[in-house]
Amino acid sequence: MTKIVKALSILATSSAIICLPVFSASAANTANTTINATVNSVISLSIADQDIDLNLTPTVGGSDSDTASHTVLVSTNNAAGYNLSLKGSTQLSKGSNHINAVSGNTTLSNNTWGYHVGTSGNNFRGVTTGGAQIKTTSSTANNDSTTVTYGARVNSSLPTGTYTGTVTYTATAK
Repeated sequence: MTKIVKALSILATSSAIICLPVFSASAANTANTTINATVNSVISLSIADQDIDLNLTPTVGGSDSDTASHTVLVSTNNAAGYNLSLKGSTQLSKGSNHINAVSGNTTLSNNTWGYHVGTSGNNFRGVTTGGAQIKTTSSTANNDSTTVTYGARVNSSLPTGTYTGTVTYTATAK
C-alpha cells in the first residue's frame, strides 16, 4: 500500500504542476519617432577660360575694337534656383591711363569697355562696383552655363600697354 500511496502522491504532485494555470505576461507599449534629414542648399561657380584677353590695334587717327567671351558655370541643389551677378572695376587701368566703362546699355565709343550676356549683339553695359544681376533661375542647376562677352574700343590717343581690371561673379542660391 505504501507503494500505491507513493504513486498517488507523485501522480497528485505531477497533476498539480501540470494543472497550474499558465499566465502570459505580454504587456507592451510602442512609440514612434520622427527622423529628420535636413539637406542644406549648396552652390558652386566656376569660370571656363577665366582670363579675357582683348587685342586692340588702333590705326593712326582711327580706332579698333575687340570682344572675347567666357562661360560661367553654376550648380545648385536649391529647388528655387539661383541669381548670378557681376561687379568690379569701372576702369581698365595702366598707371594713370584708363579705359572707362560705358554708361548704360549702348555701343562702345572710343576708349570704353563693357559686357553683355551672350555672344551676339553690339550693345554693352558698363561694369559697376555695385554690381548687376545678369541671370536668375527657378530650379536646381547642374553646370548651368552663362556666356558673358566683354568688349573694348580704343583710339590711338591711348598709350600702348596692358590695361587691367577685375570682375567678380557671385552666384547666390535663392
